[in-house]
Amino acid sequence: MARRLIANVCGATAVQTAIVLPILLLLIFGVIETAYLMFAQISLDYAVAAAARCAAVNTNLCGSQSAIQSYAVGRVVAFPNLTTSSFPTPTACPTQPTSTNYSKVTATYAIKSLVGHYVPYLSTMTLQAVAQYPCA
Repeated sequence: MARRLIANVCGATAVQTAIVLPILLLLIFGVIETAYLMFAQISLDYAVAAAARCAAVNTNLCGSQSAIQSYAVGRVVAFPNLTTSSFPTPTACPTQPTSTNYSKVTATYAIKSLVGHYVPYLSTMTLQAVAQYPCA
């Protein structure tokens, strides 16, 4: 009787699946999360670089801080709810040449993680980007 119980493997597949499936799902969602964060960082970097270039090259379109912020928000792809407050104090090119003869745009954005409920230290991450462009 005991040998029959030991040799019985009817539920082995269910046990193996219960052990492996959570780890596999966390790994898959971790890869998706990493890809999304990389895409979001690249999008933020592009927006900041484009806004800094616009402030240095096209003063008609990006001549003030609010215009630079609006231009940067328009260039971001990954964030549906990004506002101009994520781009604090961009600097346009000065009218007279100085030692800081460049335009500078910075951005910070707190992004919520998809797997943050399961990995507590990843619940919210802050993405940052900085770009400078020399004035003509």
